[in-house]
Amino acid sequence: MKHYTKYITMMIAAFIVVQLFSATSLAARLDGTAFDLIDPASGYQVIVPGFIKHDEVTVEHNDGKKKKLNVVVVEAPEKNKDGTYSLFEVVTKSKKAYRLKSQPKGYYNGDLGLVTTKISNGSAIYSVPALNSSNLKKIAGEDIYIFNFQVFDEQNKSVFAVYDLLFMFQNSDGMAKPTSSPVFVNNEEVMLMSYLIGDHNYVKLRDVAAALTGTEKQFNIAVDSSNRTIKLLPGENYTSIGSELQQTAGREPKDAVPSKFKIETNGKLKELSVYTIDSSSYFKLQDLQKLIGFQLDWDAATKTIEINAAPLAVQIEDRGDTYGQPTATTIWKKH
Repeated sequence: MKHYTKYITMMIAAFIVVQLFSATSLAARLDGTAFDLIDPASGYQVIVPGFIKHDEVTVEHNDGKKKKLNVVVVEAPEKNKDGTYSLFEVVTKSKKAYRLKSQPKGYYNGDLGLVTTKISNGSAIYSVPALNSSNLKKIAGEDIYIFNFQVFDEQNKSVFAVYDLLFMFQNSDGMAKPTSSPVFVNNEEVMLMSYLIGDHNYVKLRDVAAALTGTEKQFNIAVDSSNRTIKLLPGENYTSIGSELQQTAGREPKDAVPSKFKIETNGKLKELSVYTIDSSSYFKLQDLQKLIGFQLDWDAATKTIEINAAPLAVQIEDRGDTYGQPTATTIWKKH
């Protein structure tokens, strides 16, 4: 009988049975986050590419029974050419470690085959067959996977074992990763919240409006909730709501939900890629550049994002001198 699950998650610090401690990695072949297995004295680590967070997950079966599980949430990896997925690397200082054996399985979907790989120079890549003959990105979040394993010496004697090593996969296409690239507007650094979704930088619309205030590209925002429309009002002074240009402490990957709001500017509706992150609307930076018309550059040497827009022109009236000369209007630029 098929089981149906409901996931309720909250952040936790570590596993219950298998505790993971952030660590300086031993010699490793994969790029990822290093964790000690069991405890730092075990001499075993896992290197986890695409690590997102630890979660406590409550699974609810169709019989009403609930169970709490401690899982590692990672980005769904790309499929290898041989059809397998490389999930993590096991590294060890133990001279006895010779071979790794495992029988991975889905919490609900059963066995996934047998994993056996030789440990060479203290390292073994843990790769599993194609899960359910499907692209892992398409089934991300649908099951919890159990990747327990044992390590054997050359005499086939077990020398190390890990149990309750549970993973969940999350499709990175729907994840917003905080970016570390500084953002400069007219040569001044601003606290512009920026997230990477896919291969593109997304920024909070209200941050951009606040940053461009006082330039020729300034604009105001009006939200029409009934028609689910965000209106951009070019040339108007931006009305602040008080939360713009503020960095959030402890930034971490967040869920990015495609927004159903439409964008209207100069009376025309625009189809743009918009995501909602923490109740705020985030736009692709390149789309805003085309829509609003500011200059956008990437400085590869300093790894900075540069936004430039001419300062707003102001009119200053010259009333002439005491000799009754005619007045003139001069256009000045703010500096």
